[in-house]
Amino acid sequence: MEEVLGREKDIRYSSRTRMNTDAYTRLRRWQLRLKSALGRVPEAALTAEDRAMRTRLARLPRLSILQMVYQAKAYEGQAKDYEFGPETMREHWQSGLEDTRRTLARPDWRALPAEDPGIVTHDIHRE
Repeated sequence: MEEVLGREKDIRYSSRTRMNTDAYTRLRRWQLRLKSALGRVPEAALTAEDRAMRTRLARLPRLSILQMVYQAKAYEGQAKDYEFGPETMREHWQSGLEDTRRTLARPDWRALPAEDPGIVTHDIHRE
């Protein structure tokens, strides 16, 4: 049962990360569609609010999201989300440092994507 509860937490926390990046990607697609639609509307037909929206959408940032989801150790159980003793923290920090180094060693991941879609997500543990 200990393993089952630990795995459930792995899935729950990892899913939250992916859920948020997926939601942001969907939002970006809608923003791009709206930008395109507003670009096809004659200037005289636009309201002040439409023009303001068009201006905001003209400056959408391009993003590279680098996901570094902690990979639990085999010996960690269901207490992994609240057991933060000194040794545990050092192990987590070391894991994060290694993931950061591996991620930054990929120069292609630091390149910004094209405006469409304008957002790209990389995950060191899936690539």
